Amino acid sequence: MLFLRLALYCATMLALSACAPRIPRFTVQVDALTSPQAGQHTSYMLGVNNEPNDPVQAPLPGSIADTNRTLIAHGFVPAPSADQATLRIELRYGISAPQTETIIHDRPIQGKTGAQASSTTVTSVSPSGETSTTTSYKPAYGVIGYRQETELRTTYTSYAVLSAFDAKEKSAMGNPIEIWRIAMRQTSAVNDLERLFPVMLAAAAPYIGASTGKRIDVILDEDDASILMVKGLPVPAKNGKKEEEKAKK
Repeated sequence: MLFLRLALYCATMLALSACAPRIPRFTVQVDALTSPQAGQHTSYMLGVNNEPNDPVQAPLPGSIADTNRTLIAHGFVPAPSADQATLRIELRYGISAPQTETIIHDRPIQGKTGAQASSTTVTSVSPSGETSTTTSYKPAYGVIGYRQETELRTTYTSYAVLSAFDAKEKSAMGNPIEIWRIAMRQTSAVNDLERLFPVMLAAAAPYIGASTGKRIDVILDEDDASILMVKGLPVPAKNGKKEEEKAKK
């Protein structure tokens, strides 16, 4: 009886896990550059500066709040006024038009590949003592060929760029002096920049004001704690309690 209960429990858990929705996972490309003067600048003013040649994109309501929240969490301080800021940070973002490509798959064809095993059975014995036997074979199955299939796949490329300029000084030519820059890019079937912006920002957050040395890939699940922090949502602890409750102990 106990065995049957355990078997039923295991079967139920397997069925539930199979039916549970999978958490979307995104790969974000992050490329960060910085200058030696980056550590001298922490106070900032933030604004959106989408250029005319950027893909048409409606303003993101939460982009400034999410970016401010992320900057503050990494040691930057919003200046009370533009005169008191040492950095002028510009935010750009957008999403591309749909990009459709044809994907060709070689799908394997299953079939009989031969005999896997044989067994011999005695069927009769003659008066002289001779026997006649029948041999049966168990067929083996495997890949006997491939069939080409085509699939149309549509993707969108979302991006965001944070550029930080010296708010006090300019170059000898009168141009803004860039202190650091961080670029984020994500390509997937998701056509929702409002959903993807916090994901990109969370992937890039550890490298703001620093350098990645090269373009890197950062992989995040959509329920990752870093994304919840960018959105300003409570981060649950692993034991189910909120982080603030855990910190009180």
